Amino acid sequence: MKKTLIIVLLALVSTVSYAQKVKFKKGKIVIDGKNIFSYERKEFGTKFTIFSLDGEDELVYMEHDINGTNTYFDDDIKKLVFLDSEIKFHSYSLAGYSWKKLIKLLYKNKVFNDNGEIDIKKLRKFMLKYQ
Repeated sequence: MKKTLIIVLLALVSTVSYAQKVKFKKGKIVIDGKNIFSYERKEFGTKFTIFSLDGEDELVYMEHDINGTNTYFDDDIKKLVFLDSEIKFHSYSLAGYSWKKLIKLLYKNKVFNDNGEIDIKKLRKFMLKYQ
């Protein structure tokens, strides 16, 4: 019993130590206490744009599309457009993710780093995985 409890506690501690804390604060995306990007939400939060930290360069445009069905969620889709790399994809598997959770997932998959730089190779892997 003690061994099982210790294993569970170690697994919990290791999971918590690798978790990123993502916050949206005053138009900035803050990850683990560091400002990484600026952002803008439009149309009741269904459209989300990520900008460089200074707000000058539009980097990523994301949209949650309900496909015209307000009460049926299985056909919802997330559209992601990475503007500088000209990569665009649609994902049904990411449709249920909040913007915060999606950004956390992108960060966890190292699509972008602490300096807000997008890694094209990791982005392509992410796209293949979630498309």
